[in-house]
Amino acid sequence: MRQSGHMSIKIVQPEIERFLSDKEPGVLVIAGKWGVGKTFAWNRFLKEAKEAGKVAASYYAYVSLFGLGNLEELKAAIFQNTVKRSDIGKTADLETLEGVVRSAPSLWRKGGTLARLIPGADRYLSTFERVGFFWLRDQVICIDDLERKSRSLDIRDVLGLISHLKEQRRCKVVLLLNDEKFGDEDSAEFRGQLEKVADIMLRFDPTPAEAAGIGVDRNKSFHDELRRHCESLGIVNIRTIKRLERVATRLAEDLREFDSRVLTQAIHSLMLFGFAKFQPGDAPSLEFIRGLNTYEALVAEEEGHQPRRPEWKALLTEYGFGQVDEFDAVILSAVQEGHIDPDALHEEARKLERRLQASDGDHSFSQAWEVYHQSFDNNGDVVAEGLAEAVRRTPKAISPMNLSSTIALLKELGWAGDVGELLAAYTAGREDEGKDFWDLAENTFGGEVRDRDVRDAFAAKLAAFEEDKDPANLLMEIGRAKGWNPADVDFLAGRTADELYDIFKALRGVELKRAVAGALMFKGTVNPSDSMRQVTDNAVAALTRIAAESPVNRRRVLQRGVELPPAEENPPPT
Repeated sequence: MRQSGHMSIKIVQPEIERFLSDKEPGVLVIAGKWGVGKTFAWNRFLKEAKEAGKVAASYYAYVSLFGLGNLEELKAAIFQNTVKRSDIGKTADLETLEGVVRSAPSLWRKGGTLARLIPGADRYLSTFERVGFFWLRDQVICIDDLERKSRSLDIRDVLGLISHLKEQRRCKVVLLLNDEKFGDEDSAEFRGQLEKVADIMLRFDPTPAEAAGIGVDRNKSFHDELRRHCESLGIVNIRTIKRLERVATRLAEDLREFDSRVLTQAIHSLMLFGFAKFQPGDAPSLEFIRGLNTYEALVAEEEGHQPRRPEWKALLTEYGFGQVDEFDAVILSAVQEGHIDPDALHEEARKLERRLQASDGDHSFSQAWEVYHQSFDNNGDVVAEGLAEAVRRTPKAISPMNLSSTIALLKELGWAGDVGELLAAYTAGREDEGKDFWDLAENTFGGEVRDRDVRDAFAAKLAAFEEDKDPANLLMEIGRAKGWNPADVDFLAGRTADELYDIFKALRGVELKRAVAGALMFKGTVNPSDSMRQVTDNAVAALTRIAAESPVNRRRVLQRGVELPPAEENPPPT
């Protein structure tokens, strides 16, 4: 047996081509860890060899031992899965009767296929397939998943059959296996018998670059990015690569209308999160990645705290990943849950696109951090002033989490400027942001905003939104849209019956109709909240007061479905 240790794919593929092109019978063993892509690579190399005219045998069969209970089932599976050389890689054709019959290697195969269509013929098939097996010779047979065989299938029988196929049927047998996963009782038996059977032993142990070269579809528009990220992270598991490639394909479809840099970040984050999810023994944990904050970590290091898991930190630094932002959180959720929320993805993609466009032409923030990283000069004042100026110039490009970390570092460096003035500039620069941006309790990463001055500035801005609310407009909007924001309902619950009375008396026409409808929206709600009940009670009290003013107003209020006490026979003059 010709043996090899770790081999580059540049060596493995030519060895496989030589094995396939030679007409002499033989046994080739390809071993490697689970998930490194032995089967995927074999199928690719086989197809390429066929297309190059380097497969000498006329027929080919692929069989997985997973689920097979005995040697007779294995023989039948080899016969059933034998196809012409020209049909290698054309599984779609074999899904039709015409394709099966056309690809059949002999009249035995045709007869077996047709027999399956005849009622009552099943009892003849096992005999038919056993006889058909003896017609198989001079072909390539790939046997996969030896380590996953059932306990009822003896390993000695499998290797004995392989030897028989080689010696008596002049077949070329390829054995794909993960020899590290054998049980103790199988391991010694397997290794001893294998040396007697195998002619060539290859260990499939690709480098990250080789795994990416095999696993990433060259036709994908993001092909180069996926390959580069696989190499940077050290991903060699082709199952992982193909799973992530499928998610990246979906992301490319969903984000095609956005700035191309949005997809670039999505794929960069996806590869890291997928590496952590699908190869937890080799990658930083998802918990570690989610809790990472590069800027805050810098402050902690200045204070003398040692970074947690420095090898993980080094990998992420080399990969160019600083922290999980709101857009990344959607990608992370997709990896964890197995599906993408398109609404959340598009919402955060729009926000990211605006941040990217805001930073175009002005890279003050990243440049300020480069000054920090790129020397050991005693230039703390320069670093601090650069960061402060970046906050003034490009507030839209700086997330609340990064703002918090930046302010904390400025304080740590003893910056002489006014933090309050800087936060006022940031707030003014993001004046067009909605209420949700300033509500840290509702922000995915609001808990990461730890600097007290930053939190106070956000709280003050949020309070200003509450003060600016117009209850009349809120009631009209609820009446028009037949929907509501719970926070707006809480706000309306704080309006007294007298305030609602003034609103109803001031409005006319459609605006009045909508405001009253909005105020009574929760009257028939099942299990209303306390705020809903309060709005309804105050609205009914205000309308009851209006109804008491005159007979005509009483009729108007009754028409809106409000129950009123009996009218007085001689109401007082108004």
